[in-house]
Amino acid sequence: IKINPEIELNTEMVKKIIDDHKQNEFPRLLKLEEYYNAKNEILRRIMVDETKPNNKIANPYASYITDTLTGYFMGEPISYSALDDSVLEELNLIFEYNDEADENVELARACSIYGKAFELLYVDEEGAVRFKRLDSKECIPIFDDTVENELLYVIRYYPDKDIVENKTFMWVEIIDKEKTARYKGNENGGNLTLIEEIPHYFGMCPVAI
Repeated sequence: IKINPEIELNTEMVKKIIDDHKQNEFPRLLKLEEYYNAKNEILRRIMVDETKPNNKIANPYASYITDTLTGYFMGEPISYSALDDSVLEELNLIFEYNDEADENVELARACSIYGKAFELLYVDEEGAVRFKRLDSKECIPIFDDTVENELLYVIRYYPDKDIVENKTFMWVEIIDKEKTARYKGNENGGNLTLIEEIPHYFGMCPVAI
């Protein structure tokens, strides 16, 4: 999605973007995930004539291809070098703290399954730099409509459930250059209410795609 950088997202626009994603993009990504998990379409086949045999076989070709290529591509961890040893030492501490090698494997696997992957950069409660892969099905990147094609926002939405009231609702996060704004809405993403705004101080939308 591309928008004018002068336009600021509001909840009405976010609801429309999420609805469009749920209708058009989410089903495609879910189908790709199901193929990876060998939950092929054939397993849902229903015969009109119930007296006919309904034999079903699902071969996990997608997972075989993805796991083989991911292992070949990321089997040997990435190595880094720098002119300044102190910089490299600091980076290695961050990488070790975040299990960077395993994280890269997960990103590569997600790219193979969905065709894209998202990684969020953030600071934890201890003040340490962290990065974590996000579910590709839940993320919507929004770029500006200029030649720069700069990432302005990432909308992340996912369902949750209140086990006390037995009600399903949706969390919506809008990540921009300055903060992450968390909204709570109904199960369809409507009636969004701002819960909190968390500044991140990175000076850019802290999501790598």
